[in-house]
Amino acid sequence: MCGRCANRLAWRLHDIPDLFAMLDEFVVPGVVGAAGGRRAPGFSSRSPARDDVIALRDRRTTVDEEGDPHSALELLAAWADNVRDDLALDMPAGARSVVGEARLLSAHLGHIAAAGWVTAFAEEISELHQALRRVTGTAARIVDLGPCPADTADTETGDLSTCGAALRAELDAEACQCRRCGASWPRQTWLHLADRFADRLDTEAGERFGRFDHRKAGE
Repeated sequence: MCGRCANRLAWRLHDIPDLFAMLDEFVVPGVVGAAGGRRAPGFSSRSPARDDVIALRDRRTTVDEEGDPHSALELLAAWADNVRDDLALDMPAGARSVVGEARLLSAHLGHIAAAGWVTAFAEEISELHQALRRVTGTAARIVDLGPCPADTADTETGDLSTCGAALRAELDAEACQCRRCGASWPRQTWLHLADRFADRLDTEAGERFGRFDHRKAGE
């Protein structure tokens, strides 16, 4: 894990307890709707409380399908137990908490960064952080930078090809990392990446309209 990624992960672990503490304010619909926007309280057939907030707060939450919300405490506790097992640490004496588990993970981030499961850990922490920011109305805006132009080598032949995965960056981030090949694109490259994407779209649109006009002309 690169230093920038480790710093980003440390920030998320620091931010998660604060966001979790805000959930009490969002249990009842009316501030931020589950699908975005504001929702006026009143009579309806919906649950009187926000299901997405309840899922994040409830330790009994189970994930049945990809995209389902996690229990914040259970997710953190599961990864914290990995650290405890690896380092032979004692289990917590009292009740577990989001603050306590996040603090343990932060304290042993150096060990986590070198662990074989760091990628899965970072992905789940990122997903939890995004879910908390979404329901509390603090989610970062996302910008599309176009396809990743990094060269990747075929594991069998060694042939190079362009990655091409979609790059999406948080506007307040210092870098955008490709989820497919792992290439990191610093903030100062974003304008160039976006310009390349816009130029390609213009070219493809011109080619499509050109073919269309050619067909029309032959009618």
